[in-house]
Amino acid sequence: MLIERKNILSRFAEHLAWATDIDIATAWATSNVGLRSLRQPVAAVRLRAIVGLWGKLTDPATLRTLAEIGELRLVEAARRFHPKVFLFRGSGRLVAWVGSANFTSGGFGMNEETLFETTDAAPVAAWFDRLWIGCEPLGDHDIDEYAASRRRYPPQETAPPAPPKATAAESTPASLLPKVADWRGYVDALEQCDRWWKRRCGWSVLGEMNSW
Repeated sequence: MLIERKNILSRFAEHLAWATDIDIATAWATSNVGLRSLRQPVAAVRLRAIVGLWGKLTDPATLRTLAEIGELRLVEAARRFHPKVFLFRGSGRLVAWVGSANFTSGGFGMNEETLFETTDAAPVAAWFDRLWIGCEPLGDHDIDEYAASRRRYPPQETAPPAPPKATAAESTPASLLPKVADWRGYVDALEQCDRWWKRRCGWSVLGEMNSW
C-alpha cells in the first residue's frame, strides 16, 4: 500500500489507535503533528526512536520530547544517517512504513512525501533491532551538548547560500500585498519578499533552514 502526503497523518492516527509499540528511525526530527499525537494520554505506546543529527537539522526540543515519551538512541553526528522507517506493533499485528518522510513537520504534512506500507515487516523489524543494539542511549547531558553546539554552529551556517543582488525596482514586503490579484501574483510577491529578507537577515520562507 502506498501512502501519499494527504494520507500520512490520518494513517498514522489509525495505527496509533491499535499499536502498543512504535519504532522510528529518522534522519531528522522536528516538532510535528505525529509527535504531538504521541504525547496524548490516549496514545500510551512504548516508543523507541533512533534519530540522526547530521547537518544539525534535528531540533533539540524534539529530542527531549522523544526521550520523555520513550527511549531515544542517537546516530553519531558525523554519520550521514538517512533512513525513514516506522514500525507499528500490537494485537498480533506488525506493520512497517519505509519511504521518504522524516519525522518532521515537512515529512508529516508539508512536503510531497511517499511511504510504502507493508505487513511483510519482519525484515524491517530485524533491521531496526540490529540498528538499535548498535546505537548509544541519549541522555539529558548529550542533548544539552548537542543544543549548545547547534547554537554555536546553526544549520544555515553549514552551507550558506549567496544572497541575491539587489535590484533597483525592489518593493518592500508591506507594499506587495495590495498588488496581489491572483495566485500567480501571490507567488511573485512571495519570491520578492524572499529576496528582500535574504538580503537583510539571511532568512528565507522558501528555503530549508530559517524562515520568516
